[in-house]
Amino acid sequence: MKDLGLISMEHRDIALEALAAFPPIASEQTFTNLYAWKESHPVGIISDSKNGLIFYADHGEFMSIYGAPLGNIELGDAATVIQKISGKPVIAAERIPHNIAIRGFERSDDRANHDYVYMREELASLSGNRFHAKKNLLNQCLENYECSYEEIGSENLSEVTEFMKRWCESRKCGTEPGLCHEYRAIRTILENYDSFPVTGAAIRIYGKVEAFTIGEKLNSETAVIHFEKASGNFKGLYQLVNNWFAKNHLAEFKFVNREQDLGIEGLRKAKESYNPHHMVEKSNVFFSKDAHARLKAQVEKRCGDVGA
Repeated sequence: MKDLGLISMEHRDIALEALAAFPPIASEQTFTNLYAWKESHPVGIISDSKNGLIFYADHGEFMSIYGAPLGNIELGDAATVIQKISGKPVIAAERIPHNIAIRGFERSDDRANHDYVYMREELASLSGNRFHAKKNLLNQCLENYECSYEEIGSENLSEVTEFMKRWCESRKCGTEPGLCHEYRAIRTILENYDSFPVTGAAIRIYGKVEAFTIGEKLNSETAVIHFEKASGNFKGLYQLVNNWFAKNHLAEFKFVNREQDLGIEGLRKAKESYNPHHMVEKSNVFFSKDAHARLKAQVEKRCGDVGA
């Protein structure tokens, strides 16, 4: 086993190779996601000789496993490896999908981080009574505004970046840590767009970018949507960007993973209203009696101005 250190662009190829060999089901486990959030949630990588990877988080006095190890590596073995390399106790494994076998450890459901997974065809068609309200909002957007759709690329990347900055400033991201961390993650992807295996699309209204979305392949059946933003000035725009992206860019997939609700009531209602096909349920696994309290006690890092 070799500690590669905190995730960096140098790890892209080894991470993509491992993810292709051991396709994940949880939204966190893409190189794009791990790299994008490295400022607010830095993750390190340990590799073995068989394409296996262990992701870990350093909490100062202790360590945790971040997501299920890739390859034939059990959680207990992963914890032993991290502890041996770091010299620090490994007290927990975070965001472990329920399909991963856990032997002899306490497991606590992590509902806020369950992934919502939808049928791609349903998002693209919005057919039937279950989607009547969504289809109505989408149609209002098309009827009331001049909308056009295009793929994100070098020609419009700067406009997408400018829209994201406008979106964040309108919501005072600099004073809200969660939004600030998200802004920095999106900015990281946009600044290194061609370095990630992502695809994205933007919607213009009257010629100006007012919405965008970015996703990628998670496994052979599933695409994952990392980010989706739309101006609040145009009714039905969120419904439109969701629908058009599923229809125009994700046709090869059966499912679309639209990530978690983070325990935010409004976000949970919005995700549930799209009638998920199933959830990727996750747990935190604790290796010591006080691990739950110690992990929970970690204070979120302070976040400065969004322009920083």
